[in-house]
Amino acid sequence: MAKKYEYNYDMSFTYQGKRYRIRANTLEELYTKKANKLRDLKENVITYDSNVTVDLWATKAFDTYKYNVQGLEMIKTRYKTYVSPFIGTKPIGTIRSAECQSILNSCSGMSFSHVSKLRQELAFIFESAVDNQMIPLNPAKKLKLPEYVKGSRRSITDTERKHLYACIREGSFLSPVYDHLEMRMPSGRGDQFDRQGYRQRSATSSHSRNQICECGPVCPDPRRNLQCDQEHKAVRSCFPESGRT
Repeated sequence: MAKKYEYNYDMSFTYQGKRYRIRANTLEELYTKKANKLRDLKENVITYDSNVTVDLWATKAFDTYKYNVQGLEMIKTRYKTYVSPFIGTKPIGTIRSAECQSILNSCSGMSFSHVSKLRQELAFIFESAVDNQMIPLNPAKKLKLPEYVKGSRRSITDTERKHLYACIREGSFLSPVYDHLEMRMPSGRGDQFDRQGYRQRSATSSHSRNQICECGPVCPDPRRNLQCDQEHKAVRSCFPESGRT
């Protein structure tokens, strides 16, 4: 076994309630290291050691390794909401696997997509710290998913989308359907609709509350035959919580 290196001088100091240890071979080197450490702490400069807080390292890791990943803002929001309140202010070297598992367990009952992404992001934060030799092991490496809800979804077809647009123009659906479509609509598709005009038409619509839809002249099939009815059902199944005018 290699002999452990011994320094001639050793000191510690407190900054914002946390203890930091400095070691050096000469007094001059010792005080220089202390001054540099204090400067870095005041400027929030990352020092690659186990005393860095989880919040500070997570921000650095996301911006360094995931800067070009689509959905980075969502990743940061998920971290700030579900991880930071638990362990964000703690030194990364003090975090244990049980704490990470507790974070996941607090999301019990949420969607499979949410809990699996959160587990991946926790593992990424600590694995990147291991890669930078800040901690020896990844405490989030073997986390187990809590109970979750897993459903199935699909995008509406082009035919269903065309039929839905026709219904929207006639004010046949309440605005929550339009809001849902707008959020999931591919970039650029929403520009062809007048949101305010839609709401006005919806408010003044004379459709009966018992009707599913009356598309009128813009309906893909004005005669309301079997094909048209099937399309209506398919469109409505995509928005089970939406009301009818």
